[in-house]
Amino acid sequence: MSDPFDFLGIVEKYVAVDPASNLYFLIDQGGMPGLYNQLVKSTVEWASLFGCTREENALAAAPILILVGVGGRLHISKKLLGWIGANARYSSSLIILSSALSNKSIERRLTSRLSVKLSEDMGAMLRFFDPRILENLVDVFNAEQAGNFFSVANIWSFFDRSGNLVKFAAKFNEKDDCNSQLELSQEQESLLLKASEVDQVSALLRQNLPEIFNKIPASSRYDYVKSKINFARMDGLDTVLDFSIYVTVLMLKGDNIVDAPFWRTFLDGLKKGDLDLCEIS
Repeated sequence: MSDPFDFLGIVEKYVAVDPASNLYFLIDQGGMPGLYNQLVKSTVEWASLFGCTREENALAAAPILILVGVGGRLHISKKLLGWIGANARYSSSLIILSSALSNKSIERRLTSRLSVKLSEDMGAMLRFFDPRILENLVDVFNAEQAGNFFSVANIWSFFDRSGNLVKFAAKFNEKDDCNSQLELSQEQESLLLKASEVDQVSALLRQNLPEIFNKIPASSRYDYVKSKINFARMDGLDTVLDFSIYVTVLMLKGDNIVDAPFWRTFLDGLKKGDLDLCEIS
């Protein structure tokens, strides 16, 4: 069965349904290589959120804001739109925003959200422009934080790790209620770190076992790794490194290895930290 995914149709529907708002793409350029070359060849209006920050020169990894629709009409060429659609779905890189703000206003307000204060008064960059992190923030923020943070748009949408379009509404506010820096508690930090474990393990597998990992359908990879990590937890493991080794062995040797004598020896060595990785091949 062919994939009915129609990115152009999705975007045209967004523009038509809410003509009073502007439509924007917020793209994590690190997850969409080649975007800059496409932008400079086009006439579309775009800006880097790093433009007025200390990361100004890190354009290759910058979040890019693109004005896509104005007044119920597309403001981007179908050629560029097609390129973005072909590279967006499983790249964890595209967020769609529907907002009454002008491009300069939303750029300024999104840029201000890059800065976050962690526990022990430590400053950091909040990579909310990565949809995987954005999805976790929805669950981690308290009501006040969510209300302030998401107020730049009335609709936020993104592609999740399985390639599905996820949409949630927010209460748009023409101005930020609070200009103070976002602060996350230690508990919120811990929740975000835990939520990122599947992505960290997936990145290691993609780097070290590309041929095997890429055989798993893109729409199934996240759930596959998540399920294996759940089994690893039940077997007494609790670190990203241990999870990565655990899943690697299963991918190399097959799930039936858990019934072999080797498996218990392997788990004991992994828990004690004296596992000889050379024996795993």
